[in-house]
Amino acid sequence: MYNDIFVSGEYDNAIRHALGEANGCCRVVDLGANVGLFAKRLLHLRRCEFSDTALELICVEGLNSTYRSLRKSFPSLRPDESAQLVHGLAGERTGSAYIRPNAFHAMTSLSHGGRGSGIEVSFIDLENITSSWDEIDLLKCDIEGSENLVLRTYPSLIARTKTAVFEFHLDRVDPSDCRKRLSEGGLSVGRTLHENEYISVELFRRRNAARMT
Repeated sequence: MYNDIFVSGEYDNAIRHALGEANGCCRVVDLGANVGLFAKRLLHLRRCEFSDTALELICVEGLNSTYRSLRKSFPSLRPDESAQLVHGLAGERTGSAYIRPNAFHAMTSLSHGGRGSGIEVSFIDLENITSSWDEIDLLKCDIEGSENLVLRTYPSLIARTKTAVFEFHLDRVDPSDCRKRLSEGGLSVGRTLHENEYISVELFRRRNAARMT
């Protein structure tokens, strides 16, 4: 993850575009925040290149132990930066599911099965926690195969998102269906940021947005 984010700069194009196009304050939702590497890269680029743009960030992480690490290692914020760290699952608006942890985070999986299927975690309502935002400048979604669930549940959230990056796990979701739902929300594929036989990381932007380089 460190190499993807800090060495290869996998998200840099999307981050810079969101910060550059934001109207005074850039509002970012990080679904699948893990230990906060994406958030740290976002803060670094904002401070180095877009210091005149304020930042509001929501980080959502479902795995209990990872969420504790996220809170423990999250950097100190400046007066024009805010971050809300949320423990919960993205997908449904209510209820809970079970996470089956894996030492390799990409193999962590979600189950709606009964007890014994993993660690029970409640879903959080993304509309509720973003209700004060008219627009979302950047949505990053890496939730290990639940991307299609988010897209089915939150079309209105996608409709007010300007730029999005989704990591599709090809053995768990149908990327074509996800792209269709994103397109119905007004987002078009910008480019594929990273791809192999297991995953595809894809950038989407609002169709009337400025062209991203």
